[in-house]
Amino acid sequence: MIGALLLAALVAAPGFPGGAAHAAQAGSQSKSAPQSTPASQVGMRVAFEAPSLYLQGQRFDVRVTVEAPAEGGPLATWILSPGAFTVNGEPVTKRPDEAFVSLPGGARLEISFDLAPFLKSAEDFELGFAKGIYPDGPVSVRVLRPVTAETDFMNMAAERLGQYLVLLKTTRGDILLEFWPEDAPGHVRNFLDLANSGFYADTLFHRVVPGFMIQGGDPLTKDPSKVQLWGTGSGPRTVNAEFNERRHVRGVLSAARNGSPGVAGPRDPLKNSHSCQFFICHADVTHLDGNYTAFGKVLSGLDVLDAIATAPRRAPEAPVNPERILSASVLSASPKKTADSGTSGN
Repeated sequence: MIGALLLAALVAAPGFPGGAAHAAQAGSQSKSAPQSTPASQVGMRVAFEAPSLYLQGQRFDVRVTVEAPAEGGPLATWILSPGAFTVNGEPVTKRPDEAFVSLPGGARLEISFDLAPFLKSAEDFELGFAKGIYPDGPVSVRVLRPVTAETDFMNMAAERLGQYLVLLKTTRGDILLEFWPEDAPGHVRNFLDLANSGFYADTLFHRVVPGFMIQGGDPLTKDPSKVQLWGTGSGPRTVNAEFNERRHVRGVLSAARNGSPGVAGPRDPLKNSHSCQFFICHADVTHLDGNYTAFGKVLSGLDVLDAIATAPRRAPEAPVNPERILSASVLSASPKKTADSGTSGN
């Protein structure tokens, strides 16, 4: 398989002569190269890309890129195979037999494949690549596991809540959220419980304001006939305000609630009205600090946030075609070994 993919990449490489005969000649493998020196010694530039998160049971796609120098040179084909990767310093699989291809000058190869079948670690790991050739060190990968439907978040100790993430699958892509239970444990418990119960599936981001925020989580948005009531729906409980020092900056997750016009959050008699609706800040909106409860942030998916926030609108805050949350999945990760580097401030 690797040989076939390599051949296809060679044919597509910039500056590579077209035609099957040329492809076969330059892409042919041999047990030894005219100069079987490491790629780095003949000017090959080798790099790889890999996700920083691995959801067990799902794909883990990595991409390897090789750029040949102007004069071309030999390349060991194992660099383009799973055998080039290590987990915590140990090879994920045996390298294929040593073979080389001669790359034309300026050729650029890219190959992607799923490394998940070779990953056995149940804990976070360091993913290395092409030891002795790739100049940089390994990358840290966090392992995520789906939780069971029976997980009781409402009675879980606050110090345990921080190991959980929520993956929002939307019609625009995925948004991964992490949480700040040290600042707002009640809000984190409530959100995790609702997500794990399926409450958010098929709800819409019914309110979007570019440069401000996107709002969702209202169960009434599942019913188009109730469009006039969108934004008024609630969940099984209300949560008391937990105003904190977190800043409302881009990507921050915060709790929507009822409010009294002109009344600051701490003095607002409606401050304890949060139920299920939430918003994600599209930009810095620090005038909300201390008036709404920030309880998490986007870990990945800011591009999806942008796409939702800038979608066409039929009214100042109403999108023409509201984006949908297809599912909200709670994932368990190993507890972080370092302090939370999330957004906070004065």
